Amino acid sequence: MAKKDRPKPGAKQSPLHSLPGPGGRQRLRKASAKAVERALMEKAQEMIDQTPEVRAEKVAALKAAVEQGTYQIDPHRLADIILALILTEE
Repeated sequence: MAKKDRPKPGAKQSPLHSLPGPGGRQRLRKASAKAVERALMEKAQEMIDQTPEVRAEKVAALKAAVEQGTYQIDPHRLADIILALILTEE
């Protein structure tokens, strides 16, 4: 461990900080970044879990319109959407 990386006597340290070899602090920063990323992923998963997979009221309304024969598709709008999807493909 380099002299600048050595802990002061009696100072509390993270177990990651005391890893042997050069770059101990860099590894600590990487570990911290991973912890932040992990926390963000957990929060995102919570939000996904709380979001209904299907919007039941919208599905019911569309289903009723199709069954009654009143569901209308604007062919120009549909064409615009299809073209936009084709043009933005990567």
